[in-house]
Amino acid sequence: LFKGKFYYCVGLDVKNITNKSDCLTANYRWVHHKYNFDNLGQALMSLFVLASKDGWVNIMYHGLDAVGIDQQ
Repeated sequence: LFKGKFYYCVGLDVKNITNKSDCLTANYRWVHHKYNFDNLGQALMSLFVLASKDGWVNIMYHGLDAVGIDQQ
């Protein structure tokens, strides 16, 4: 459900950046969050944090912000 959707653009002015191609065109970095669902290992670690640690709120907000693959 969330595979490939936890990526975002890192740069100086990203308010007008909406997808990966805009980010790379502006010479910014397209990176993913620490906890994501791109493979089985990362998904299991994310679910473990959701179930047992204090970091679940950040994962919840990243999930709410997930729009689509290669979009932010």
